[in-house]
Amino acid sequence: MKREKSKGLHKRALTTLISAVFIASVAGCAAPSFSPTVVDSEWNTNYKDALSPHTQLALGVMKKIKKNEDAIGDKLALSRKWSSLARDIDSKASDATLNKSRRDIEALLGQKLVDEIKGEAYSRGDLMGFMMSSGMSIPPGGPSAMNPDLVAAEKVVAMLKGDDKSAAPAFTYKPVLPGEALSPVENLTLGTALLLERDRQSFDMSQVFRLALYFRPLRRLYDPNPNINKQLSTDKMDVETVYMDRIWRVLKPEQVAAIRAMDLTRTDMNEYLTNHVKLFKVDEKRNPKFALIEYTVNDFHEQIAPPNTIPPEEKGEFFIASSLKKLSGKDPDDGRKLFEGVCAACHGVDGQGRFPPISMKSYLSLHSDHEHYEIVRFGPPQKPGSPIVMPTFDDKLSSDQIWAVVQYLRTFEKDNKIRRGETEARAAGVNFYDTSDVYQLWGKKDGDKYFLDIQSDIAYRIMGHIPGSNHIRPAEFDQKIDSIPRDKEIIVIDMFGSQGLMPAKTLADSGYKVSYMASGMMDWHITRNYPVSYD
Repeated sequence: MKREKSKGLHKRALTTLISAVFIASVAGCAAPSFSPTVVDSEWNTNYKDALSPHTQLALGVMKKIKKNEDAIGDKLALSRKWSSLARDIDSKASDATLNKSRRDIEALLGQKLVDEIKGEAYSRGDLMGFMMSSGMSIPPGGPSAMNPDLVAAEKVVAMLKGDDKSAAPAFTYKPVLPGEALSPVENLTLGTALLLERDRQSFDMSQVFRLALYFRPLRRLYDPNPNINKQLSTDKMDVETVYMDRIWRVLKPEQVAAIRAMDLTRTDMNEYLTNHVKLFKVDEKRNPKFALIEYTVNDFHEQIAPPNTIPPEEKGEFFIASSLKKLSGKDPDDGRKLFEGVCAACHGVDGQGRFPPISMKSYLSLHSDHEHYEIVRFGPPQKPGSPIVMPTFDDKLSSDQIWAVVQYLRTFEKDNKIRRGETEARAAGVNFYDTSDVYQLWGKKDGDKYFLDIQSDIAYRIMGHIPGSNHIRPAEFDQKIDSIPRDKEIIVIDMFGSQGLMPAKTLADSGYKVSYMASGMMDWHITRNYPVSYD
């Protein structure tokens, strides 16, 4: 299958996983289309982002099944009733018909369980988080073409029937002619990229997020950039083996079989590299394995980006002083001057301004310079109406100037600069833990420790969290602070090791005993490969 070379790379502008997650959760990128809420006097639908009663019920039952299959009885009868309800939803039946179908299901479930689910008052965010973490296929028109009410009904039917479970078999490779054989990582990477290209609908949304995440450590391992810190952690582990294992386990059994059936060779890989859209300074001939993984990361990121984005030419103007425009970008200090004179307006001189914290080691460890180059050129893909829009600099700075900025940004990975809010947090009494220290505390199952995760819903469920941790959405922190126990040590956890400093300080100021996992979930999950949950 041939790929057209892009005439304008901004049409395939390279996004980052974290930018995409942030845009999706805050700006509503590629948002699914919810039907108007069905009203029933026996169910509460008067709160923000309320789900229809039948979808609240579906979500509650799915959560019960996932936690304990035996909590739901007579699954066969329920699946038949729910299949009928799904057909009603798909045919846009009247509210009265939908409510009648749902009451038939309630009668089978029993009033005690139904009342328990009613009390949860599930929101649209609860549904999307659960569905994405449980496997949600991407429809042809993208997430915006999806009817979440119907997806939830069909999903609960699959779970009731037991059709929702799968375990990927071990990945094996067939022998090929000498000189044509691919290494295991090349075979798996190329096969996954080609499968995405040929059968995009076979991938669940959670798969797309996790595959984009797990290919990153492999990419860094082969990145020829001498300034890249390739040491993933202080723990000894075979990075290639660990993340290959993670990738093929994310794939469904039928996807693994499809990749195996491709019988890929060096010729297939060269064709992919030749026809793929090019990225600045990625040398396919000198570093083919790195180019393959870099392009694959790019391909998966494109699935995360919103379908409709602000064209570069429609983004606002950005003033750049004439003295900065005169810099060639080739002198050693030009990158710093350009960063401080241009980028610092939003990101701060320390790179810790607007989200994401681009100078944090946990952020830089997951990104390549080629990603940052494209982001500086065209900005991350953003949906029209986004509250904050990153300018584009492709028409304002030369390639040498942009590359100088990107290379300067990489220096933050080696500089151990203090993060914003750390001094104030320490002064308030917040204790700072290394990730390995938190891992040891977690392993002891000490009842005196309370692991508080304040990531967004999507990050918590899709990118993972420490098993057994307690989740509070950032926007709800102030309202729920009183629900946090005062008789335990509170260990605050965030994504990058920066956003949680203010909540940690707030807790300490309120008299709590507070500690902070200094490097965030990115270090726990990606760098150290510690256990995570997605429920």
